Amino acid sequence: MHYFDIEKNQALGFPPLVDKVETVSDTWPMPLHDLPENHQIEQALNIIGEKHPHIARAITTFWGFQEGADYLDKLIFDGSDPKSHTREGFKSDVLAALLTLQTFHSVTSDKHNP
Repeated sequence: MHYFDIEKNQALGFPPLVDKVETVSDTWPMPLHDLPENHQIEQALNIIGEKHPHIARAITTFWGFQEGADYLDKLIFDGSDPKSHTREGFKSDVLAALLTLQTFHSVTSDKHNP
């Protein structure tokens, strides 16, 4: 679907803006939820790491373990950075990144059960 009238523009003497087989959506960025899982995880960690590098390091360290799932839950439900000792809560982009990580996190190894 085009957002402009190609025939009308050509009748007025304007050259075509796009090839007839190309659509405007062909060049739009892919929505984040359509990106590969590992790319979404990396992007979420980068967002968190920009504002809270110690949290990104902790998530990376405990990724795949039950402690990682517990840590993500605590961050999301408590809504604050444990090192800041304030109850400000996270910015919306950081919270969205934490929720993305929580969605993809799975416990692959349990240290407490041999």
